[in-house]
Amino acid sequence: MRNLLKDHLSVRFMEEAGSIAELMRAFKGALPDLLVLDLQLGDGHALVVLEQIRSSHPEMRVLVYTMSPEHIYAPRFLALGGASFLSKRSTEEEVLRAARRVMRGKEYRSHEQELRQMEHCAPGPLADASSPFPFASCG
Repeated sequence: MRNLLKDHLSVRFMEEAGSIAELMRAFKGALPDLLVLDLQLGDGHALVVLEQIRSSHPEMRVLVYTMSPEHIYAPRFLALGGASFLSKRSTEEEVLRAARRVMRGKEYRSHEQELRQMEHCAPGPLADASSPFPFASCG
């Protein structure tokens, strides 16, 4: 990941943290424009501190890059203000596409997340067929 971002996105400064404690100490110094976060850290699960990070540093963009199951953790992470959730099985191209989009202040959704959103938002048998906006509540 380090080399990928350095080589393709001209990232000049990178710092790594292997635990929540190290991560929180790192925020006492220079803040990153982009935080690439694994959910499983040495001393706990990063979702525990994500809300605190987002409220303390709302301008910071957070991209999760993890082996944690996307279908379980992505909705919660995104609801807490994360910008993107990627599996470590993602291709280099997708990682770069997501990082570029997130660094421009946009959100990025994986193909799996987009499909899940479409399934969730598809009108069911109780949907008002006469409504011109059957997906309006799904954003």
